Amino acid sequence: MSQIDFSQLITAEIRTTEVAESRQAHRKQECRDRIHEVIDATAQINLAAAAAAGVLTPEQMSVYRLGLNWIHAMRKACGDGRSDDNWPPLPPEVANLARQF
Repeated sequence: MSQIDFSQLITAEIRTTEVAESRQAHRKQECRDRIHEVIDATAQINLAAAAAAGVLTPEQMSVYRLGLNWIHAMRKACGDGRSDDNWPPLPPEVANLARQF
């Protein structure tokens, strides 16, 4: 009788999958961190509430939409598996609006 527990065996395929999943999790976290460096969760909620309440000026609303588009582009870049230095550029007016909220 063998003392080897083959249920604990890690194949190359399993290891490759684990490495890919780890990289993806790291990339998702980096994406979240980059977004939150610009606009944290509280500012996102405050901006969304202001937009929903209609209290943003037309210019602010335009910048808010630009920010939403940037966030969507960041999330898309996260899933694309591109190199770590290939993130969408942040429109400067988005950071300025975020600082107000």
